[in-house]
Amino acid sequence: MQECVRALLLTPTDQILLMKIRGWQRDLWITPGGRIQPGEDPVDALHRELREETGREGFAIQGPIWERKGAFFTAPDRRIEERERFY
Repeated sequence: MQECVRALLLTPTDQILLMKIRGWQRDLWITPGGRIQPGEDPVDALHRELREETGREGFAIQGPIWERKGAFFTAPDRRIEERERFY
């Protein structure tokens, strides 16, 4: 099971940042984040992912606020299971 972190980035008017990614069967809208590297702290992983995906640093991270376990296919025969922690 892949360990992942995601961020709910809110504007002062409570808008949320979503990213559109091209999926195998359809496009998906996801929150910024990604996989935790081996030995990496989840909060450090989220800071790294946010820097990579938004080009910004210095986010005030709170949480985790929610956890989700799920699975998806990246190809007809490639199923990935994930546990995502949302901050």
